[in-house]
Amino acid sequence: MGKTKEIFAEQLEVEKLIAFERAEAAYFAVPDALHENLGIARSLQESHKLIQEKNVELHAQLMTLQNDFKEQTSSRAKFKERAIGFILGCLASVLASIIWLKMGHYWSVFQ
Repeated sequence: MGKTKEIFAEQLEVEKLIAFERAEAAYFAVPDALHENLGIARSLQESHKLIQEKNVELHAQLMTLQNDFKEQTSSRAKFKERAIGFILGCLASVLASIIWLKMGHYWSVFQ
């Protein structure tokens, strides 16, 4: 039985060697230009993955901007902005009236 194991092991070694030689022959049978094209294809695939990742990030940012825009243009946001503007306008008018009255006390031109 020991002899059969040795023959079987030798046969496996020979088959591995033949497979390696075939792979090596196939590699060298392909022109160098094809190997360069394969390298270019791999780099294009990596670039494509990078672009896809950036596209996902940009899409998320776009959705955030779209949601922010919807919040800012909602009727509640418009009402809030107009109410603040009205209140500030009233305060500015009262302040201007007070200044006008104070100036009237000091200068007769403003009375």
